[in-house]
Amino acid sequence: LGAQCVICVNTCDAFAPKCVRASMSACMTLPIYSIRNYSELDGLLDEIMTEYVTMYSQPTKPFQVLLADTSSPTYTPYASIDYTLPTVLVIGNEANGISLECKQRFKHGVYTRIPMYRPWESFYAAIATSIIVAVAADQRYAIK
Repeated sequence: LGAQCVICVNTCDAFAPKCVRASMSACMTLPIYSIRNYSELDGLLDEIMTEYVTMYSQPTKPFQVLLADTSSPTYTPYASIDYTLPTVLVIGNEANGISLECKQRFKHGVYTRIPMYRPWESFYAAIATSIIVAVAADQRYAIK
């Protein structure tokens, strides 16, 4: 759907057999960065932005940060966000959501969520990511 890369922070091995099967081998064609903590993130995002500007030969705005989190009392509906901007989408895990450290790191980020019309606790992280990234792809790549 057009994601440029995946960044894993202090998480499982993205190349473990179960992860490779779940990704249907997309992990072999999409850059995956694995870092231990958020202090390593600034440099990595700078590198990614530099690579983007070099690849497309155009300056770009800084990343907008979207935190997909059902626990936030205020949020912007995911379908109303402008995904044509460079975007970092933060997805937490199913059990604990987005970590407090991540929320503090991106305290100026925009909280978003997928509306739940039944009393379900949550989506799987992969399904939530797919829904949001599909809307982003529609905005970025739709034939007009």
